[in-house]
Amino acid sequence: MRYVKNHMITLLIFENKLVITAVDSNPIEVEEGKNEITNLLKIFCDPKTYEQAYEEINKKIYITEKHYKEIFEFLRVNNILKEYHQIDTGLTKYEYEKYDRQIKSFASLTGYEYPQAVEIQKKISNFKVAIIGVGGTGSHLALALASIGVNNMILVDFDKIELSNTSRQILYDENDIGKLKINVACDKLKRYNSNLEIKAFNKNIKSIEDLSFLDEISDINLLILTADTPRGEIQYIIDEKCKELNIPWLLYGPFEHSKVFIGPYIIPNKTKTFSEIFNKNLINNDSEVNAINDSFIPCVCDPYNAFASQFAAIEILKIITETKESSLINKRFYIDTNDWTVDIVNYE
Repeated sequence: MRYVKNHMITLLIFENKLVITAVDSNPIEVEEGKNEITNLLKIFCDPKTYEQAYEEINKKIYITEKHYKEIFEFLRVNNILKEYHQIDTGLTKYEYEKYDRQIKSFASLTGYEYPQAVEIQKKISNFKVAIIGVGGTGSHLALALASIGVNNMILVDFDKIELSNTSRQILYDENDIGKLKINVACDKLKRYNSNLEIKAFNKNIKSIEDLSFLDEISDINLLILTADTPRGEIQYIIDEKCKELNIPWLLYGPFEHSKVFIGPYIIPNKTKTFSEIFNKNLINNDSEVNAINDSFIPCVCDPYNAFASQFAAIEILKIITETKESSLINKRFYIDTNDWTVDIVNYE
């Protein structure tokens, strides 16, 4: 077996101490053995066997076999030294080169080696996501997921691109004005991920019947709601359909200019449904109130769309890879970017 230095560690000399930063741990301070450790890590910048590294370090500085073993085990236990694998990744040359840094990032995690990181990338590639609404937040999210290697998407929207869209919807520019969002989104996303396969639906979702096309699509792993109309109704429509088809789903978005919410992540038959958390029967449908609400215009600046969507993309990456448990199960996060306060509402 050969070993190599974790790609994600850095060294710093601070107050005559060697400080090592490694993924998944606090900085490690070393007062004794600084010289031995730095020399050994220089050797392990290239893959070496245990024996090869011991032979090389003794050409520079003398170190007993017992002390060498102690240092080696210290480096392994603290995720500073990783196993080196030359494997048939099962990825294409394109995938291997495109996601190289991403794969190495996963391999740097405690308890993960390169083969596990490759399997994570395969999970990402095989994951199938449906995004309802490819506007401000949906376009940012679709781009984020395509960029990390999600190769299967179902996109739903019905709008045409207007000039105002080009200031806050990342996939659309001024040359796209007048075109259908769904067509432009498909074209732009494939420029970022040539392996991407998209099923696109030019649909205005007003009732559960409008989602009947989902009945014909198998193995949807996750649905994300980014559409906001019909206002106050779309969440319940999605909830009912996802419960029927046993599809996990989540929602998120910016609101009130500076605020962002995300969650809950709803898993049919495992968590509460949206309807159980937000009981629609408690909402009084007053005609005058509804008439006023009909004039509501959702207004947002692009950074809030981007921030909310990247927040969601990170949680979706957890869901896909299972490297960490999602923080959104039966929870909703509220972030006020004015002062960066965070409120977490637990619905368990």
